Amino acid sequence: MINLDEFKSGSAFWLLFTLLAMSGLVYLGIWGFHNNNIKAIAISTIFSSLVIFSIVITKLEVFKIDIDFFKACASWFWGFAIFIGLGVATRALQGQSILYSLFSATHLDRNRLFATISSELPFFWEKTINTITIPYAEEMFWLIGLPVGIMWLMNSLSNAKGLEFFENRIFQFFMIIIISGATFAAFHVGKVIVGFIIAALVFRTILIIMTIGEQQFDFIKWFVVLYSFALGAHMGNNIADDGVMNFILIMQTNVYGWIILGIFALISIIGFLETIDGLIPGIPDIGGND
Repeated sequence: MINLDEFKSGSAFWLLFTLLAMSGLVYLGIWGFHNNNIKAIAISTIFSSLVIFSIVITKLEVFKIDIDFFKACASWFWGFAIFIGLGVATRALQGQSILYSLFSATHLDRNRLFATISSELPFFWEKTINTITIPYAEEMFWLIGLPVGIMWLMNSLSNAKGLEFFENRIFQFFMIIIISGATFAAFHVGKVIVGFIIAALVFRTILIIMTIGEQQFDFIKWFVVLYSFALGAHMGNNIADDGVMNFILIMQTNVYGWIILGIFALISIIGFLETIDGLIPGIPDIGGND
């Protein structure tokens, strides 16, 4: 019988998604090698480096960043569901300029670097890498690795005379939003298209505020959001961009895709049940204190 106490660590959640995501990067590298595609090998190396950097700079603590497996599932589920809903709403509102603009601010187009070779890949792996691997690597770096690096640097600089304010949490949070948002937009968009850049900045700012900001400043009094929320939101956004049913049908063409669907379904069920278990007068207590 499973001992539920063994799951009182979010490490199981992040290790699971690390395996799912890295399988895509390994495939991309091998595919690039066999097809003499230097660009594919380079892209695989770049995204692998983002993940490795985040793991190293956090000294493996990235795997424990959500302390409870069940609550990590709940946060992922709500991020996934909310951003799939926003993505579907964005499609439905096309042609209604004002409302569409409001919704599209949370809608993020696919990574431009990966898009340069995506059409050359087998269809199943293109979708898998775009909806699982890329969101994981980007969230690992821009939500976890880079912010940790920024805080470490600012804390170090605060020891210098005249720079003591670098240690201020609010100032650090502001700098994380600016630096992480700007670099994410530049990397993700890859070219100067104002609409895409604004969408990328808004998307990154929302995720930082709802995760790092929520945990440091408790912005939302009745809703505690874990880092897994951002991962679910990013994956939900990308799946909605391609079409939910389209994603499901594509996953069904490969045994590995069925495994992915099974994992998504299991995490969603666990997340939903965890939410029900934490209901407080009808309000979901996602990741609330025990």
